Amino acid sequence: METYSIATTEPYPCEAALPYQRASRIVLLLFVIYIPTWFLEIGKRIHVLGAIRFEFILGSILGLLAMISLIRARKERINPLLPYIVLYFVILLVQLPFSRDFELSWQIFRDRILKFSFMALFICSFVRSPSSLRLFIGMFLLSCMKIGEEAFVGKITGSMVWENQGVMRLNGPATSLVGHPNSLSGNALGTLPFIYYLFPNLSWKWRVPLLIQLLFAINIIIYTGSRTGYMGFLGFIAILFLKSRYKMRFLAFMAVLFFVVLWALPVSYQERFSTIFSGEEKEGHSKVKRIELFHDSLNVFMTYPFGVGIGAFKEVRAEEYGKDPMDTHNLYTQILSETGIQGLIVFVALIFKVLKTLHNLEIDLKADIEKIGSHMRRAPPVFEMDESVSGHLRDLQFMQAVCSATFAYIVIRLALGCFGHDLYEVYWWIACGLAIAVTNIYAAAIPRTEEILAFEPEYE
Repeated sequence: METYSIATTEPYPCEAALPYQRASRIVLLLFVIYIPTWFLEIGKRIHVLGAIRFEFILGSILGLLAMISLIRARKERINPLLPYIVLYFVILLVQLPFSRDFELSWQIFRDRILKFSFMALFICSFVRSPSSLRLFIGMFLLSCMKIGEEAFVGKITGSMVWENQGVMRLNGPATSLVGHPNSLSGNALGTLPFIYYLFPNLSWKWRVPLLIQLLFAINIIIYTGSRTGYMGFLGFIAILFLKSRYKMRFLAFMAVLFFVVLWALPVSYQERFSTIFSGEEKEGHSKVKRIELFHDSLNVFMTYPFGVGIGAFKEVRAEEYGKDPMDTHNLYTQILSETGIQGLIVFVALIFKVLKTLHNLEIDLKADIEKIGSHMRRAPPVFEMDESVSGHLRDLQFMQAVCSATFAYIVIRLALGCFGHDLYEVYWWIACGLAIAVTNIYAAAIPRTEEILAFEPEYE
């Protein structure tokens, strides 16, 4: 058999290209520590760390470092998402003085909107290379896995399961961000897109943890008895169907899976799911209350088309309708009633821009992957791809998977919004941060791709 070897001393394209921008190892280590500190609320778990306000101190240090990073990178092209984020902040700030409950609105703005937005700032400041992107996604999933493990043990022992609205429901750790079954289910659902899209791009030593997390997520989604979670899961299935190349096969598989799940699912949870569309609840009448809240929030919007203020709907409901002060339990009426028509326009524009950015990145990354694959196939059969080239290809595939997963992650949150008032949660900021981060990384990856495609090795 005739063999070939490279007869040039020139470095491979990826070796010749400029390195990715990277945060220092110390800064990256601090960020890696912050991720589980935030998601697992370490201060509530470890009294000493809570007493010294470890999360606040660490977040403040990272915030200062992120600001310095942005100042140093001021010559870079402004990310297309930034104007939308700034406008969103401006809309909320301008509205603060006109809130029906200024103290409550300011507290939510400070403790949730401003604080949670720092997650996006940290992601786009410190995630500047494929390796740091892998690190963030890994720590995010590891944090969710810890939550899933606690719920799994809690289900087996019964320590985190009690009756609510006529069904035994799995709960998260008390006083935590995922303490309520709906929040716990939403957290688990958020990991499914990353499991689905990352799985084909990883070796088995990394696939096994993903399968474990999948088990934890299924346990949570079923046994929280969360109709919010069930709706989010349907949203995830819908986006997979729309993106599937073989839609009939996908439908056939889902039909089989549906009957298997229906057979294995306890009757009480089947009944719980059916009440999304029709039927009476055993107790609690939460569906009736949600419908009432839906109408009340729309009435508030009609009365105050520019909004009553961040988080102020429940106060207005109590004052003007004489009813219990409750949140809207719906993302879309929450936006309308609390931030007004201008808030709806800006939020929709922001989410649409994030989705469009992720979709365009998916297309561009897929095209680059196919071009590199085609380029390498034109080499002689025994030619082996250099590690730097194959590494770059893996980076592109990983970025594409993250874009696809983040896109689906947002769709799930939008579906969950049918039953949850999640406007001021961290999910939107994670999506914004990842969209900006992958955009920046891809911009640095383009010269590598171009050099690979222009590189024509000689063989002897």
